[in-house]
Amino acid sequence: MKVEALAHAVLTVRSLDELRAFKAHLEAHGVAIRGMSDHRVSQSLYIADPQIWRDNPTAVATVEPLNL
Repeated sequence: MKVEALAHAVLTVRSLDELRAFKAHLEAHGVAIRGMSDHRVSQSLYIADPQIWRDNPTAVATVEPLNL
């Protein structure tokens, strides 16, 4: 199985203060925030996928069968 693109990833923080700090951390490291949304049950930051993922997905992760 080959993964062509990452649709989204989720990181959970415990508070809006932590989300603000994470946003500041991303911006301090040159990551552009593409959008922000309040979904009432969750709040979201949106960023673009890193270029390395698009160019070479195996540099970031591989896909192996999952046996449960």
